[in-house]
Amino acid sequence: MASKYICAFLSLWLATFTVFAQTKEKTEDFWVIGNSTQLETISFDELTRVFRAQLEYWDNNTMSEVILHQSKSMDATKTAQLFYDGSIRNMQRFWLTMVFSGRARSPKYLDNHQEIVDYVRNTPGSIAIVYDRTGIEDLEIQLTYD
Repeated sequence: MASKYICAFLSLWLATFTVFAQTKEKTEDFWVIGNSTQLETISFDELTRVFRAQLEYWDNNTMSEVILHQSKSMDATKTAQLFYDGSIRNMQRFWLTMVFSGRARSPKYLDNHQEIVDYVRNTPGSIAIVYDRTGIEDLEIQLTYD
């Protein structure tokens, strides 16, 4: 009986590890941008903490602000796959829970790449994921996998 539970646990653990490994492999096609975060690099684990509302202030005491793509965007789906168990519904549910329980401020939702780049450029403390390098040279934060 105990071996059945151990096998189930190991299967679940391996499935989780596989999903995590796939997520890290998919990360080559996005870039992290930020303004007044004092970050030159950010690890994937730190980035996950930011996008899971576990970091309220940057080291320079600037309030962090997560910028997301509108839910109708294909880029929103990609971000949901990275940080919110794969679906836009999970991403929305996560943020609604965090905001209405008072544990986080609402992220800013924008329609397209250019709006996100412009908003980050003009908003200290903001951070976003983009899927196009156009116009981000002065905002880019290097992603690392420690």
